[in-house]
Amino acid sequence: MGLMLAMLAVCVMSACSSSSSGGDEPTVSKLEDNMSATIGSCERVGHNLSIEFTLMNKSKVNFDDMQVMATAVVDNNGTSYSLPGFYLEQGDERARSIIVSLAAGYSQKVYAVVEDFDPSVLASSVKVTLQASPKELGVLSENTVDMEGRIQADRRVVSKGVQSPDPNLEFDVSATKLMDDQLVVDYSIANRTGTELTDVEIATEAFEKISSRTRADGIASNIALEIAKVEKFTMAINEVRQIQFIVYGLSEQTRAEITQNKEFSLELGIGCSNYTFVDNVVSFVGVEVEEVIERISTVVPDEIRARMEQFIPIYDGVNPPNIDGVYVITPMQITYDTTGNYDPGYDGFAPTYIKFYNQDERRNSLDFLEKQVWEGTIIGESESPGSYISGEGDNFTVFFNTTGTSYLDSYNVDTKTALVISGTKTSSGISNIYYAFVMVDKSDDPSHRIMDVGEFRVFMDGDGLAEPSSWARSAARKVTVKDGQINTPWSVWSLRK
Repeated sequence: MGLMLAMLAVCVMSACSSSSSGGDEPTVSKLEDNMSATIGSCERVGHNLSIEFTLMNKSKVNFDDMQVMATAVVDNNGTSYSLPGFYLEQGDERARSIIVSLAAGYSQKVYAVVEDFDPSVLASSVKVTLQASPKELGVLSENTVDMEGRIQADRRVVSKGVQSPDPNLEFDVSATKLMDDQLVVDYSIANRTGTELTDVEIATEAFEKISSRTRADGIASNIALEIAKVEKFTMAINEVRQIQFIVYGLSEQTRAEITQNKEFSLELGIGCSNYTFVDNVVSFVGVEVEEVIERISTVVPDEIRARMEQFIPIYDGVNPPNIDGVYVITPMQITYDTTGNYDPGYDGFAPTYIKFYNQDERRNSLDFLEKQVWEGTIIGESESPGSYISGEGDNFTVFFNTTGTSYLDSYNVDTKTALVISGTKTSSGISNIYYAFVMVDKSDDPSHRIMDVGEFRVFMDGDGLAEPSSWARSAARKVTVKDGQINTPWSVWSLRK
C-alpha cells in the first residue's frame, strides 16, 4: 500500500475580546503571529482519519484555559465530515471541544479523529477549521493559522499488512487458510497500552469490499460477512493473546481473487470497556494466504482412512498431478472383500470406466463419473461432483462420496459409497491403480443382489495399468440374469448369486 505525502491546511479562528493577564490592552494582531499549528502525523486507521498536531504558543504571554473546537472538516473533493472531538492523550475520552493552557514558548500535542473518511482520498488535501479562544490576545485582525507539515496516509499498517486501531496494539498474522467459502486467520494481539484491557471484544461481522466495477449502480460498498464469534476477554499489560477468526460466506468472486492473488483484504471491529481506541476497525490489507484449502493434504476422512490404509496406498500432499481424462480399469481384480463372496484375485467383473474432469489445480478439486459396461450395456454407474485430490509428483489419491445405480433385470438398486482411488499418473495412463469403497447406503434390494451396507471391497487393475479410453456410451441399461444363470459379469457392488 502506497504512502501519500502531502500538506494539511488548518484554519484557526478566534472570537473573543478581553484584556491580557497583565492588565494592559494588547495591540490588535494576527493569531498566526502568536500561535502555530504543526502536523505530526495524519494516518488512516480503518474507516477513520487520525490527526496528530501540535499547537505552539509563540507569543510572550501565557494562554490560560483556551478553548479549541472544530467547526468543519473538508477534503479536496469538497466532502464534509464530522469530527466528534479532540483528546490530549491517546486513549482519552473524546470531547467536542477541549481546554488547552499554553505557557509562552510552550507547545501541546492535540489529537483528532475524522470519522468515515472517504477511502478514495489519500489524506492529501484535508482542511480542518478550528475555533480557538486565547482571551489574552484580545481582538484579532486576522485569525488564520496554516498548519504545516508532511503527512502520510495508512502509516499504521504493521506486521503482514494488519492495520491496528491503536499504535499500542500490535497485531501479527501467523497463518491463513482458505477452505471453500471460509477464510480462517490465526493472529495475535499484544497489549502495549500500559493498561489492563477489560471486556475486549472482536466484532462478529467482517466486511467484504465490493468494487464499483462489480455493482450495477456503479457505487463501491462493503457488505457484511458472518464471522465466528470471539467471546469477550481481558488482556493484561504486555499480554500476547492468540486469536482465530473465521469468515463465512465468501462470494465466488472474492474466493477466486484470493486463490489467484494468494492474499485478501478484510476488516473487523474491536472494542474495549475501559480504553478508547483511535478507531475500532482492524484492517487486514493484502495479507498473504499461505495454504489454499487445508483439507487437500488430508483428503480421506479419518474413519475411511483407518479401514483402507492397510489395503491401498494413500498419498498426501498439495501438489498432485493433473488426472483429467477417461480411463478403463480392466480386468477389475478384487484384492480384499469383507463379504466373503470373492477370493483375492477374482476378476470376473465388468470393466469400469472412470472419468475425472474439471480439475482445479489451485483448489485441488475435481468431478467424477463412473460406468461399468459389458458388451455395450451399462450395468452400473455413479457420480460425485466437487471432490478433492491430494498427492505429490505423479502420485495421487482422490476421495469421493458417490451416488449411483446398479441396473438389474427386474429392478434397480440405488447406492451410496465412500470411494477412494489411488495411483500413479504416467504417459500410458494410471499405473498401480487401486479402487476401494465402503457401501454407505442402498435402496430396497428384495433379491439381495447388492452387497450390504458397511461392507468393504478393494480392487486393482489386473494388468497394472488403467489405460486412457473414450467415454462409455450406451442407451441400453439392462443385464441378463435369469433363473440364477449369470450371462454377464457382475458390477463391483454385486453379490454372487
